[in-house]
This record gives sequence, structure tokens and C-alpha cells, in this order.
Amino acid sequence: MAKPSLAAVRASIQTRLRAAYTGTAWHVYAKAQGAELMPAFIVIPVPRPGGWYLAQGGAGSDGSCPIAYTFIVEAWVPFSPGLDKAQDALDEIVSPAGTSALSIEGVLENVSGAYATDALGLLASSVKCDQFLSYGFAALNSDANDALMARIPLEVLV
Repeated sequence: MAKPSLAAVRASIQTRLRAAYTGTAWHVYAKAQGAELMPAFIVIPVPRPGGWYLAQGGAGSDGSCPIAYTFIVEAWVPFSPGLDKAQDALDEIVSPAGTSALSIEGVLENVSGAYATDALGLLASSVKCDQFLSYGFAALNSDANDALMARIPLEVLV
């Protein structure tokens, strides 16, 4: 069976995030658009230091071993409701699984089991969301800082 492409995995991450945050103000983008609405998640592929394949002993790129796709999910929250509220909203997203219903780790790792049969659940053998890498002022579609942004690393094994 053919392995899913990077585009297919990225789209499945978008689908899971959209489903999980339905009924909230969050917008989800599989690719940067240049006119995103906030609060927003943007899924960005990044290189994996060890390469695509999780090969043992140098074997590998024949497609028989698992592929590790790595991403950064950027979470953007506008200042407009107030900096304190923006920080509270972003804190909920970057909180560890089990500490907040809005935890992106809980959603992407499917801690509740609610997404076992969605596209990401069917494509991936493992999804690992790590602790956020950065958290601070940023500019989205603007020349001036207009948001708080955190980067959350994600690894998807297929």
C-alpha cells in the first residue's frame, strides 16, 4: 500500500483541527494564505533531522519502513480583545493534554479517542505533539505586531 503524501497528511491535520475546534472562533489553514483570520492555526511542514524514513541499520527509502512527517502548527491569537485575553486563549492551546479541553496536544494525539476514524487517525500509526517551541509577539498579515503566536512541533508516523 502506498504511503500518504505530505499534502494528504497536512490536509488530515487540518481536518482534525477543524473538527475539534468547531463551535469556537478558531480558523484552521493547511497552508498559509496571506489573509488568515485569527485566532488561527497554520500547519507548516519542516525537515526532520534524521530524514523521512525511520530506517534501522541504514535500510530504508524503499518505502517499507515508516515515514516520519514533521510539522510546526502555529497558533495565532489577536491582541484585539486585549493582551491578557490573548494570553489566556493561547495558554489553553499550548497546555498539556488533560489540563484543558482546548489543548492542541490532546486533540492531535487524540487523547479522548474521539478521532480514531478521522483521516489522520486512519493515515497515521502515531501522532506526537511536543511542548511548544516559542511563544511571543508576532505579526500575521501585517507590518506591525498584532498577535501572540506559539509554535507547536508535531510528528506523524505513517
